Amino acid sequence: MSRAPLNLETPVRQKPDLVATEMADITVMFRVEQERYYGFEAVGSRIWQLLETPTTVAALCGRLQGEFDVPPDQCVREALAFVQQLYDEDLVVVSNAPDR
Repeated sequence: MSRAPLNLETPVRQKPDLVATEMADITVMFRVEQERYYGFEAVGSRIWQLLETPTTVAALCGRLQGEFDVPPDQCVREALAFVQQLYDEDLVVVSNAPDR
């Protein structure tokens, strides 16, 4: 399901009550109600960690550029696409929206 597009300044955070675990540089998550598994590798896992508290894609990119060798335009493009996918899958919420 595709939702309204996020932008660089939309505050988002992990959706509460998801079951996720980290193994080395990989995060594995299970959505009980959909019986779906998700796996994130190094950068995706780091983004997931940073989304524990409300943040924006712009702020994420600021942190990621300090930790990974990635050009700013590529970081913005790929991080925004990744977070949008998380949002479309209902894994993150807009931080000022009530929990569902």
